[in-house]
Amino acid sequence: MSGRIFFFLLGALIFFGNPVNAQVKRTKTFDQSRYKKQKAPKSSPTLQCPLFEKGKYPYQSIGAKLGDPFAVTYKIYPYRNFALAIDAGSPSSGLYDSYNKGNFVEYLQYDTLGEGEAIAYIDHEVLSDWMVEAKIVYHLSLAKAVKGLSLYGGGGWQYRTTEIQYDYMLFFGLNDDETGNFVVNRTYSGPVGAIGIEYSYFKIPMAAFVEVEVFRDLKQDPGWTRLQGGVGLRYVF
Repeated sequence: MSGRIFFFLLGALIFFGNPVNAQVKRTKTFDQSRYKKQKAPKSSPTLQCPLFEKGKYPYQSIGAKLGDPFAVTYKIYPYRNFALAIDAGSPSSGLYDSYNKGNFVEYLQYDTLGEGEAIAYIDHEVLSDWMVEAKIVYHLSLAKAVKGLSLYGGGGWQYRTTEIQYDYMLFFGLNDDETGNFVVNRTYSGPVGAIGIEYSYFKIPMAAFVEVEVFRDLKQDPGWTRLQGGVGLRYVF
């Protein structure tokens, strides 16, 4: 009798033990694979240029302009279509070389020369050359053609001061001469008109621009007109 009970318990243990083990294994596999936590991919933040955010004006920008002049440039956008730009820097003196050379004769005082005396230009050097200008421009969006592109035009005022040293040769006769120099200051002031294009990148707060300007002097050399311009880049904030 005791032998039968032993074999009965052994059989029951084998019968019920295998499903339990299988269930344990299935449960373990079920927990680790199906319910394993998945790491969500990190999304990189996208920085948008504030010029694309409507209703948040005014915006400001500052940067550099290369060309004539080479300048630090600041621009404020109080409204979507209007902006005020201020540039301060140095004109490209090399572009004015022939003009400055021609101005040498303005400073000659022929009535002070004696009989047989003459004076001749040798060379000149620009000691300093600075300018500042402010202009108001109107922006016309070209976003339908190219996203972030705008055409602008406007006008303002430019002030410029130049210090030049002229070297000369003074002739007293056929075999007698001497060299000398003098320094002059020239101040220009007058209206300036501008037209250009500006492109504002979408993922970084930068604005690149190309512009052409026309300056007309009313002070030092009234009526003198000069074509200027350049390319630049501003950080927008």
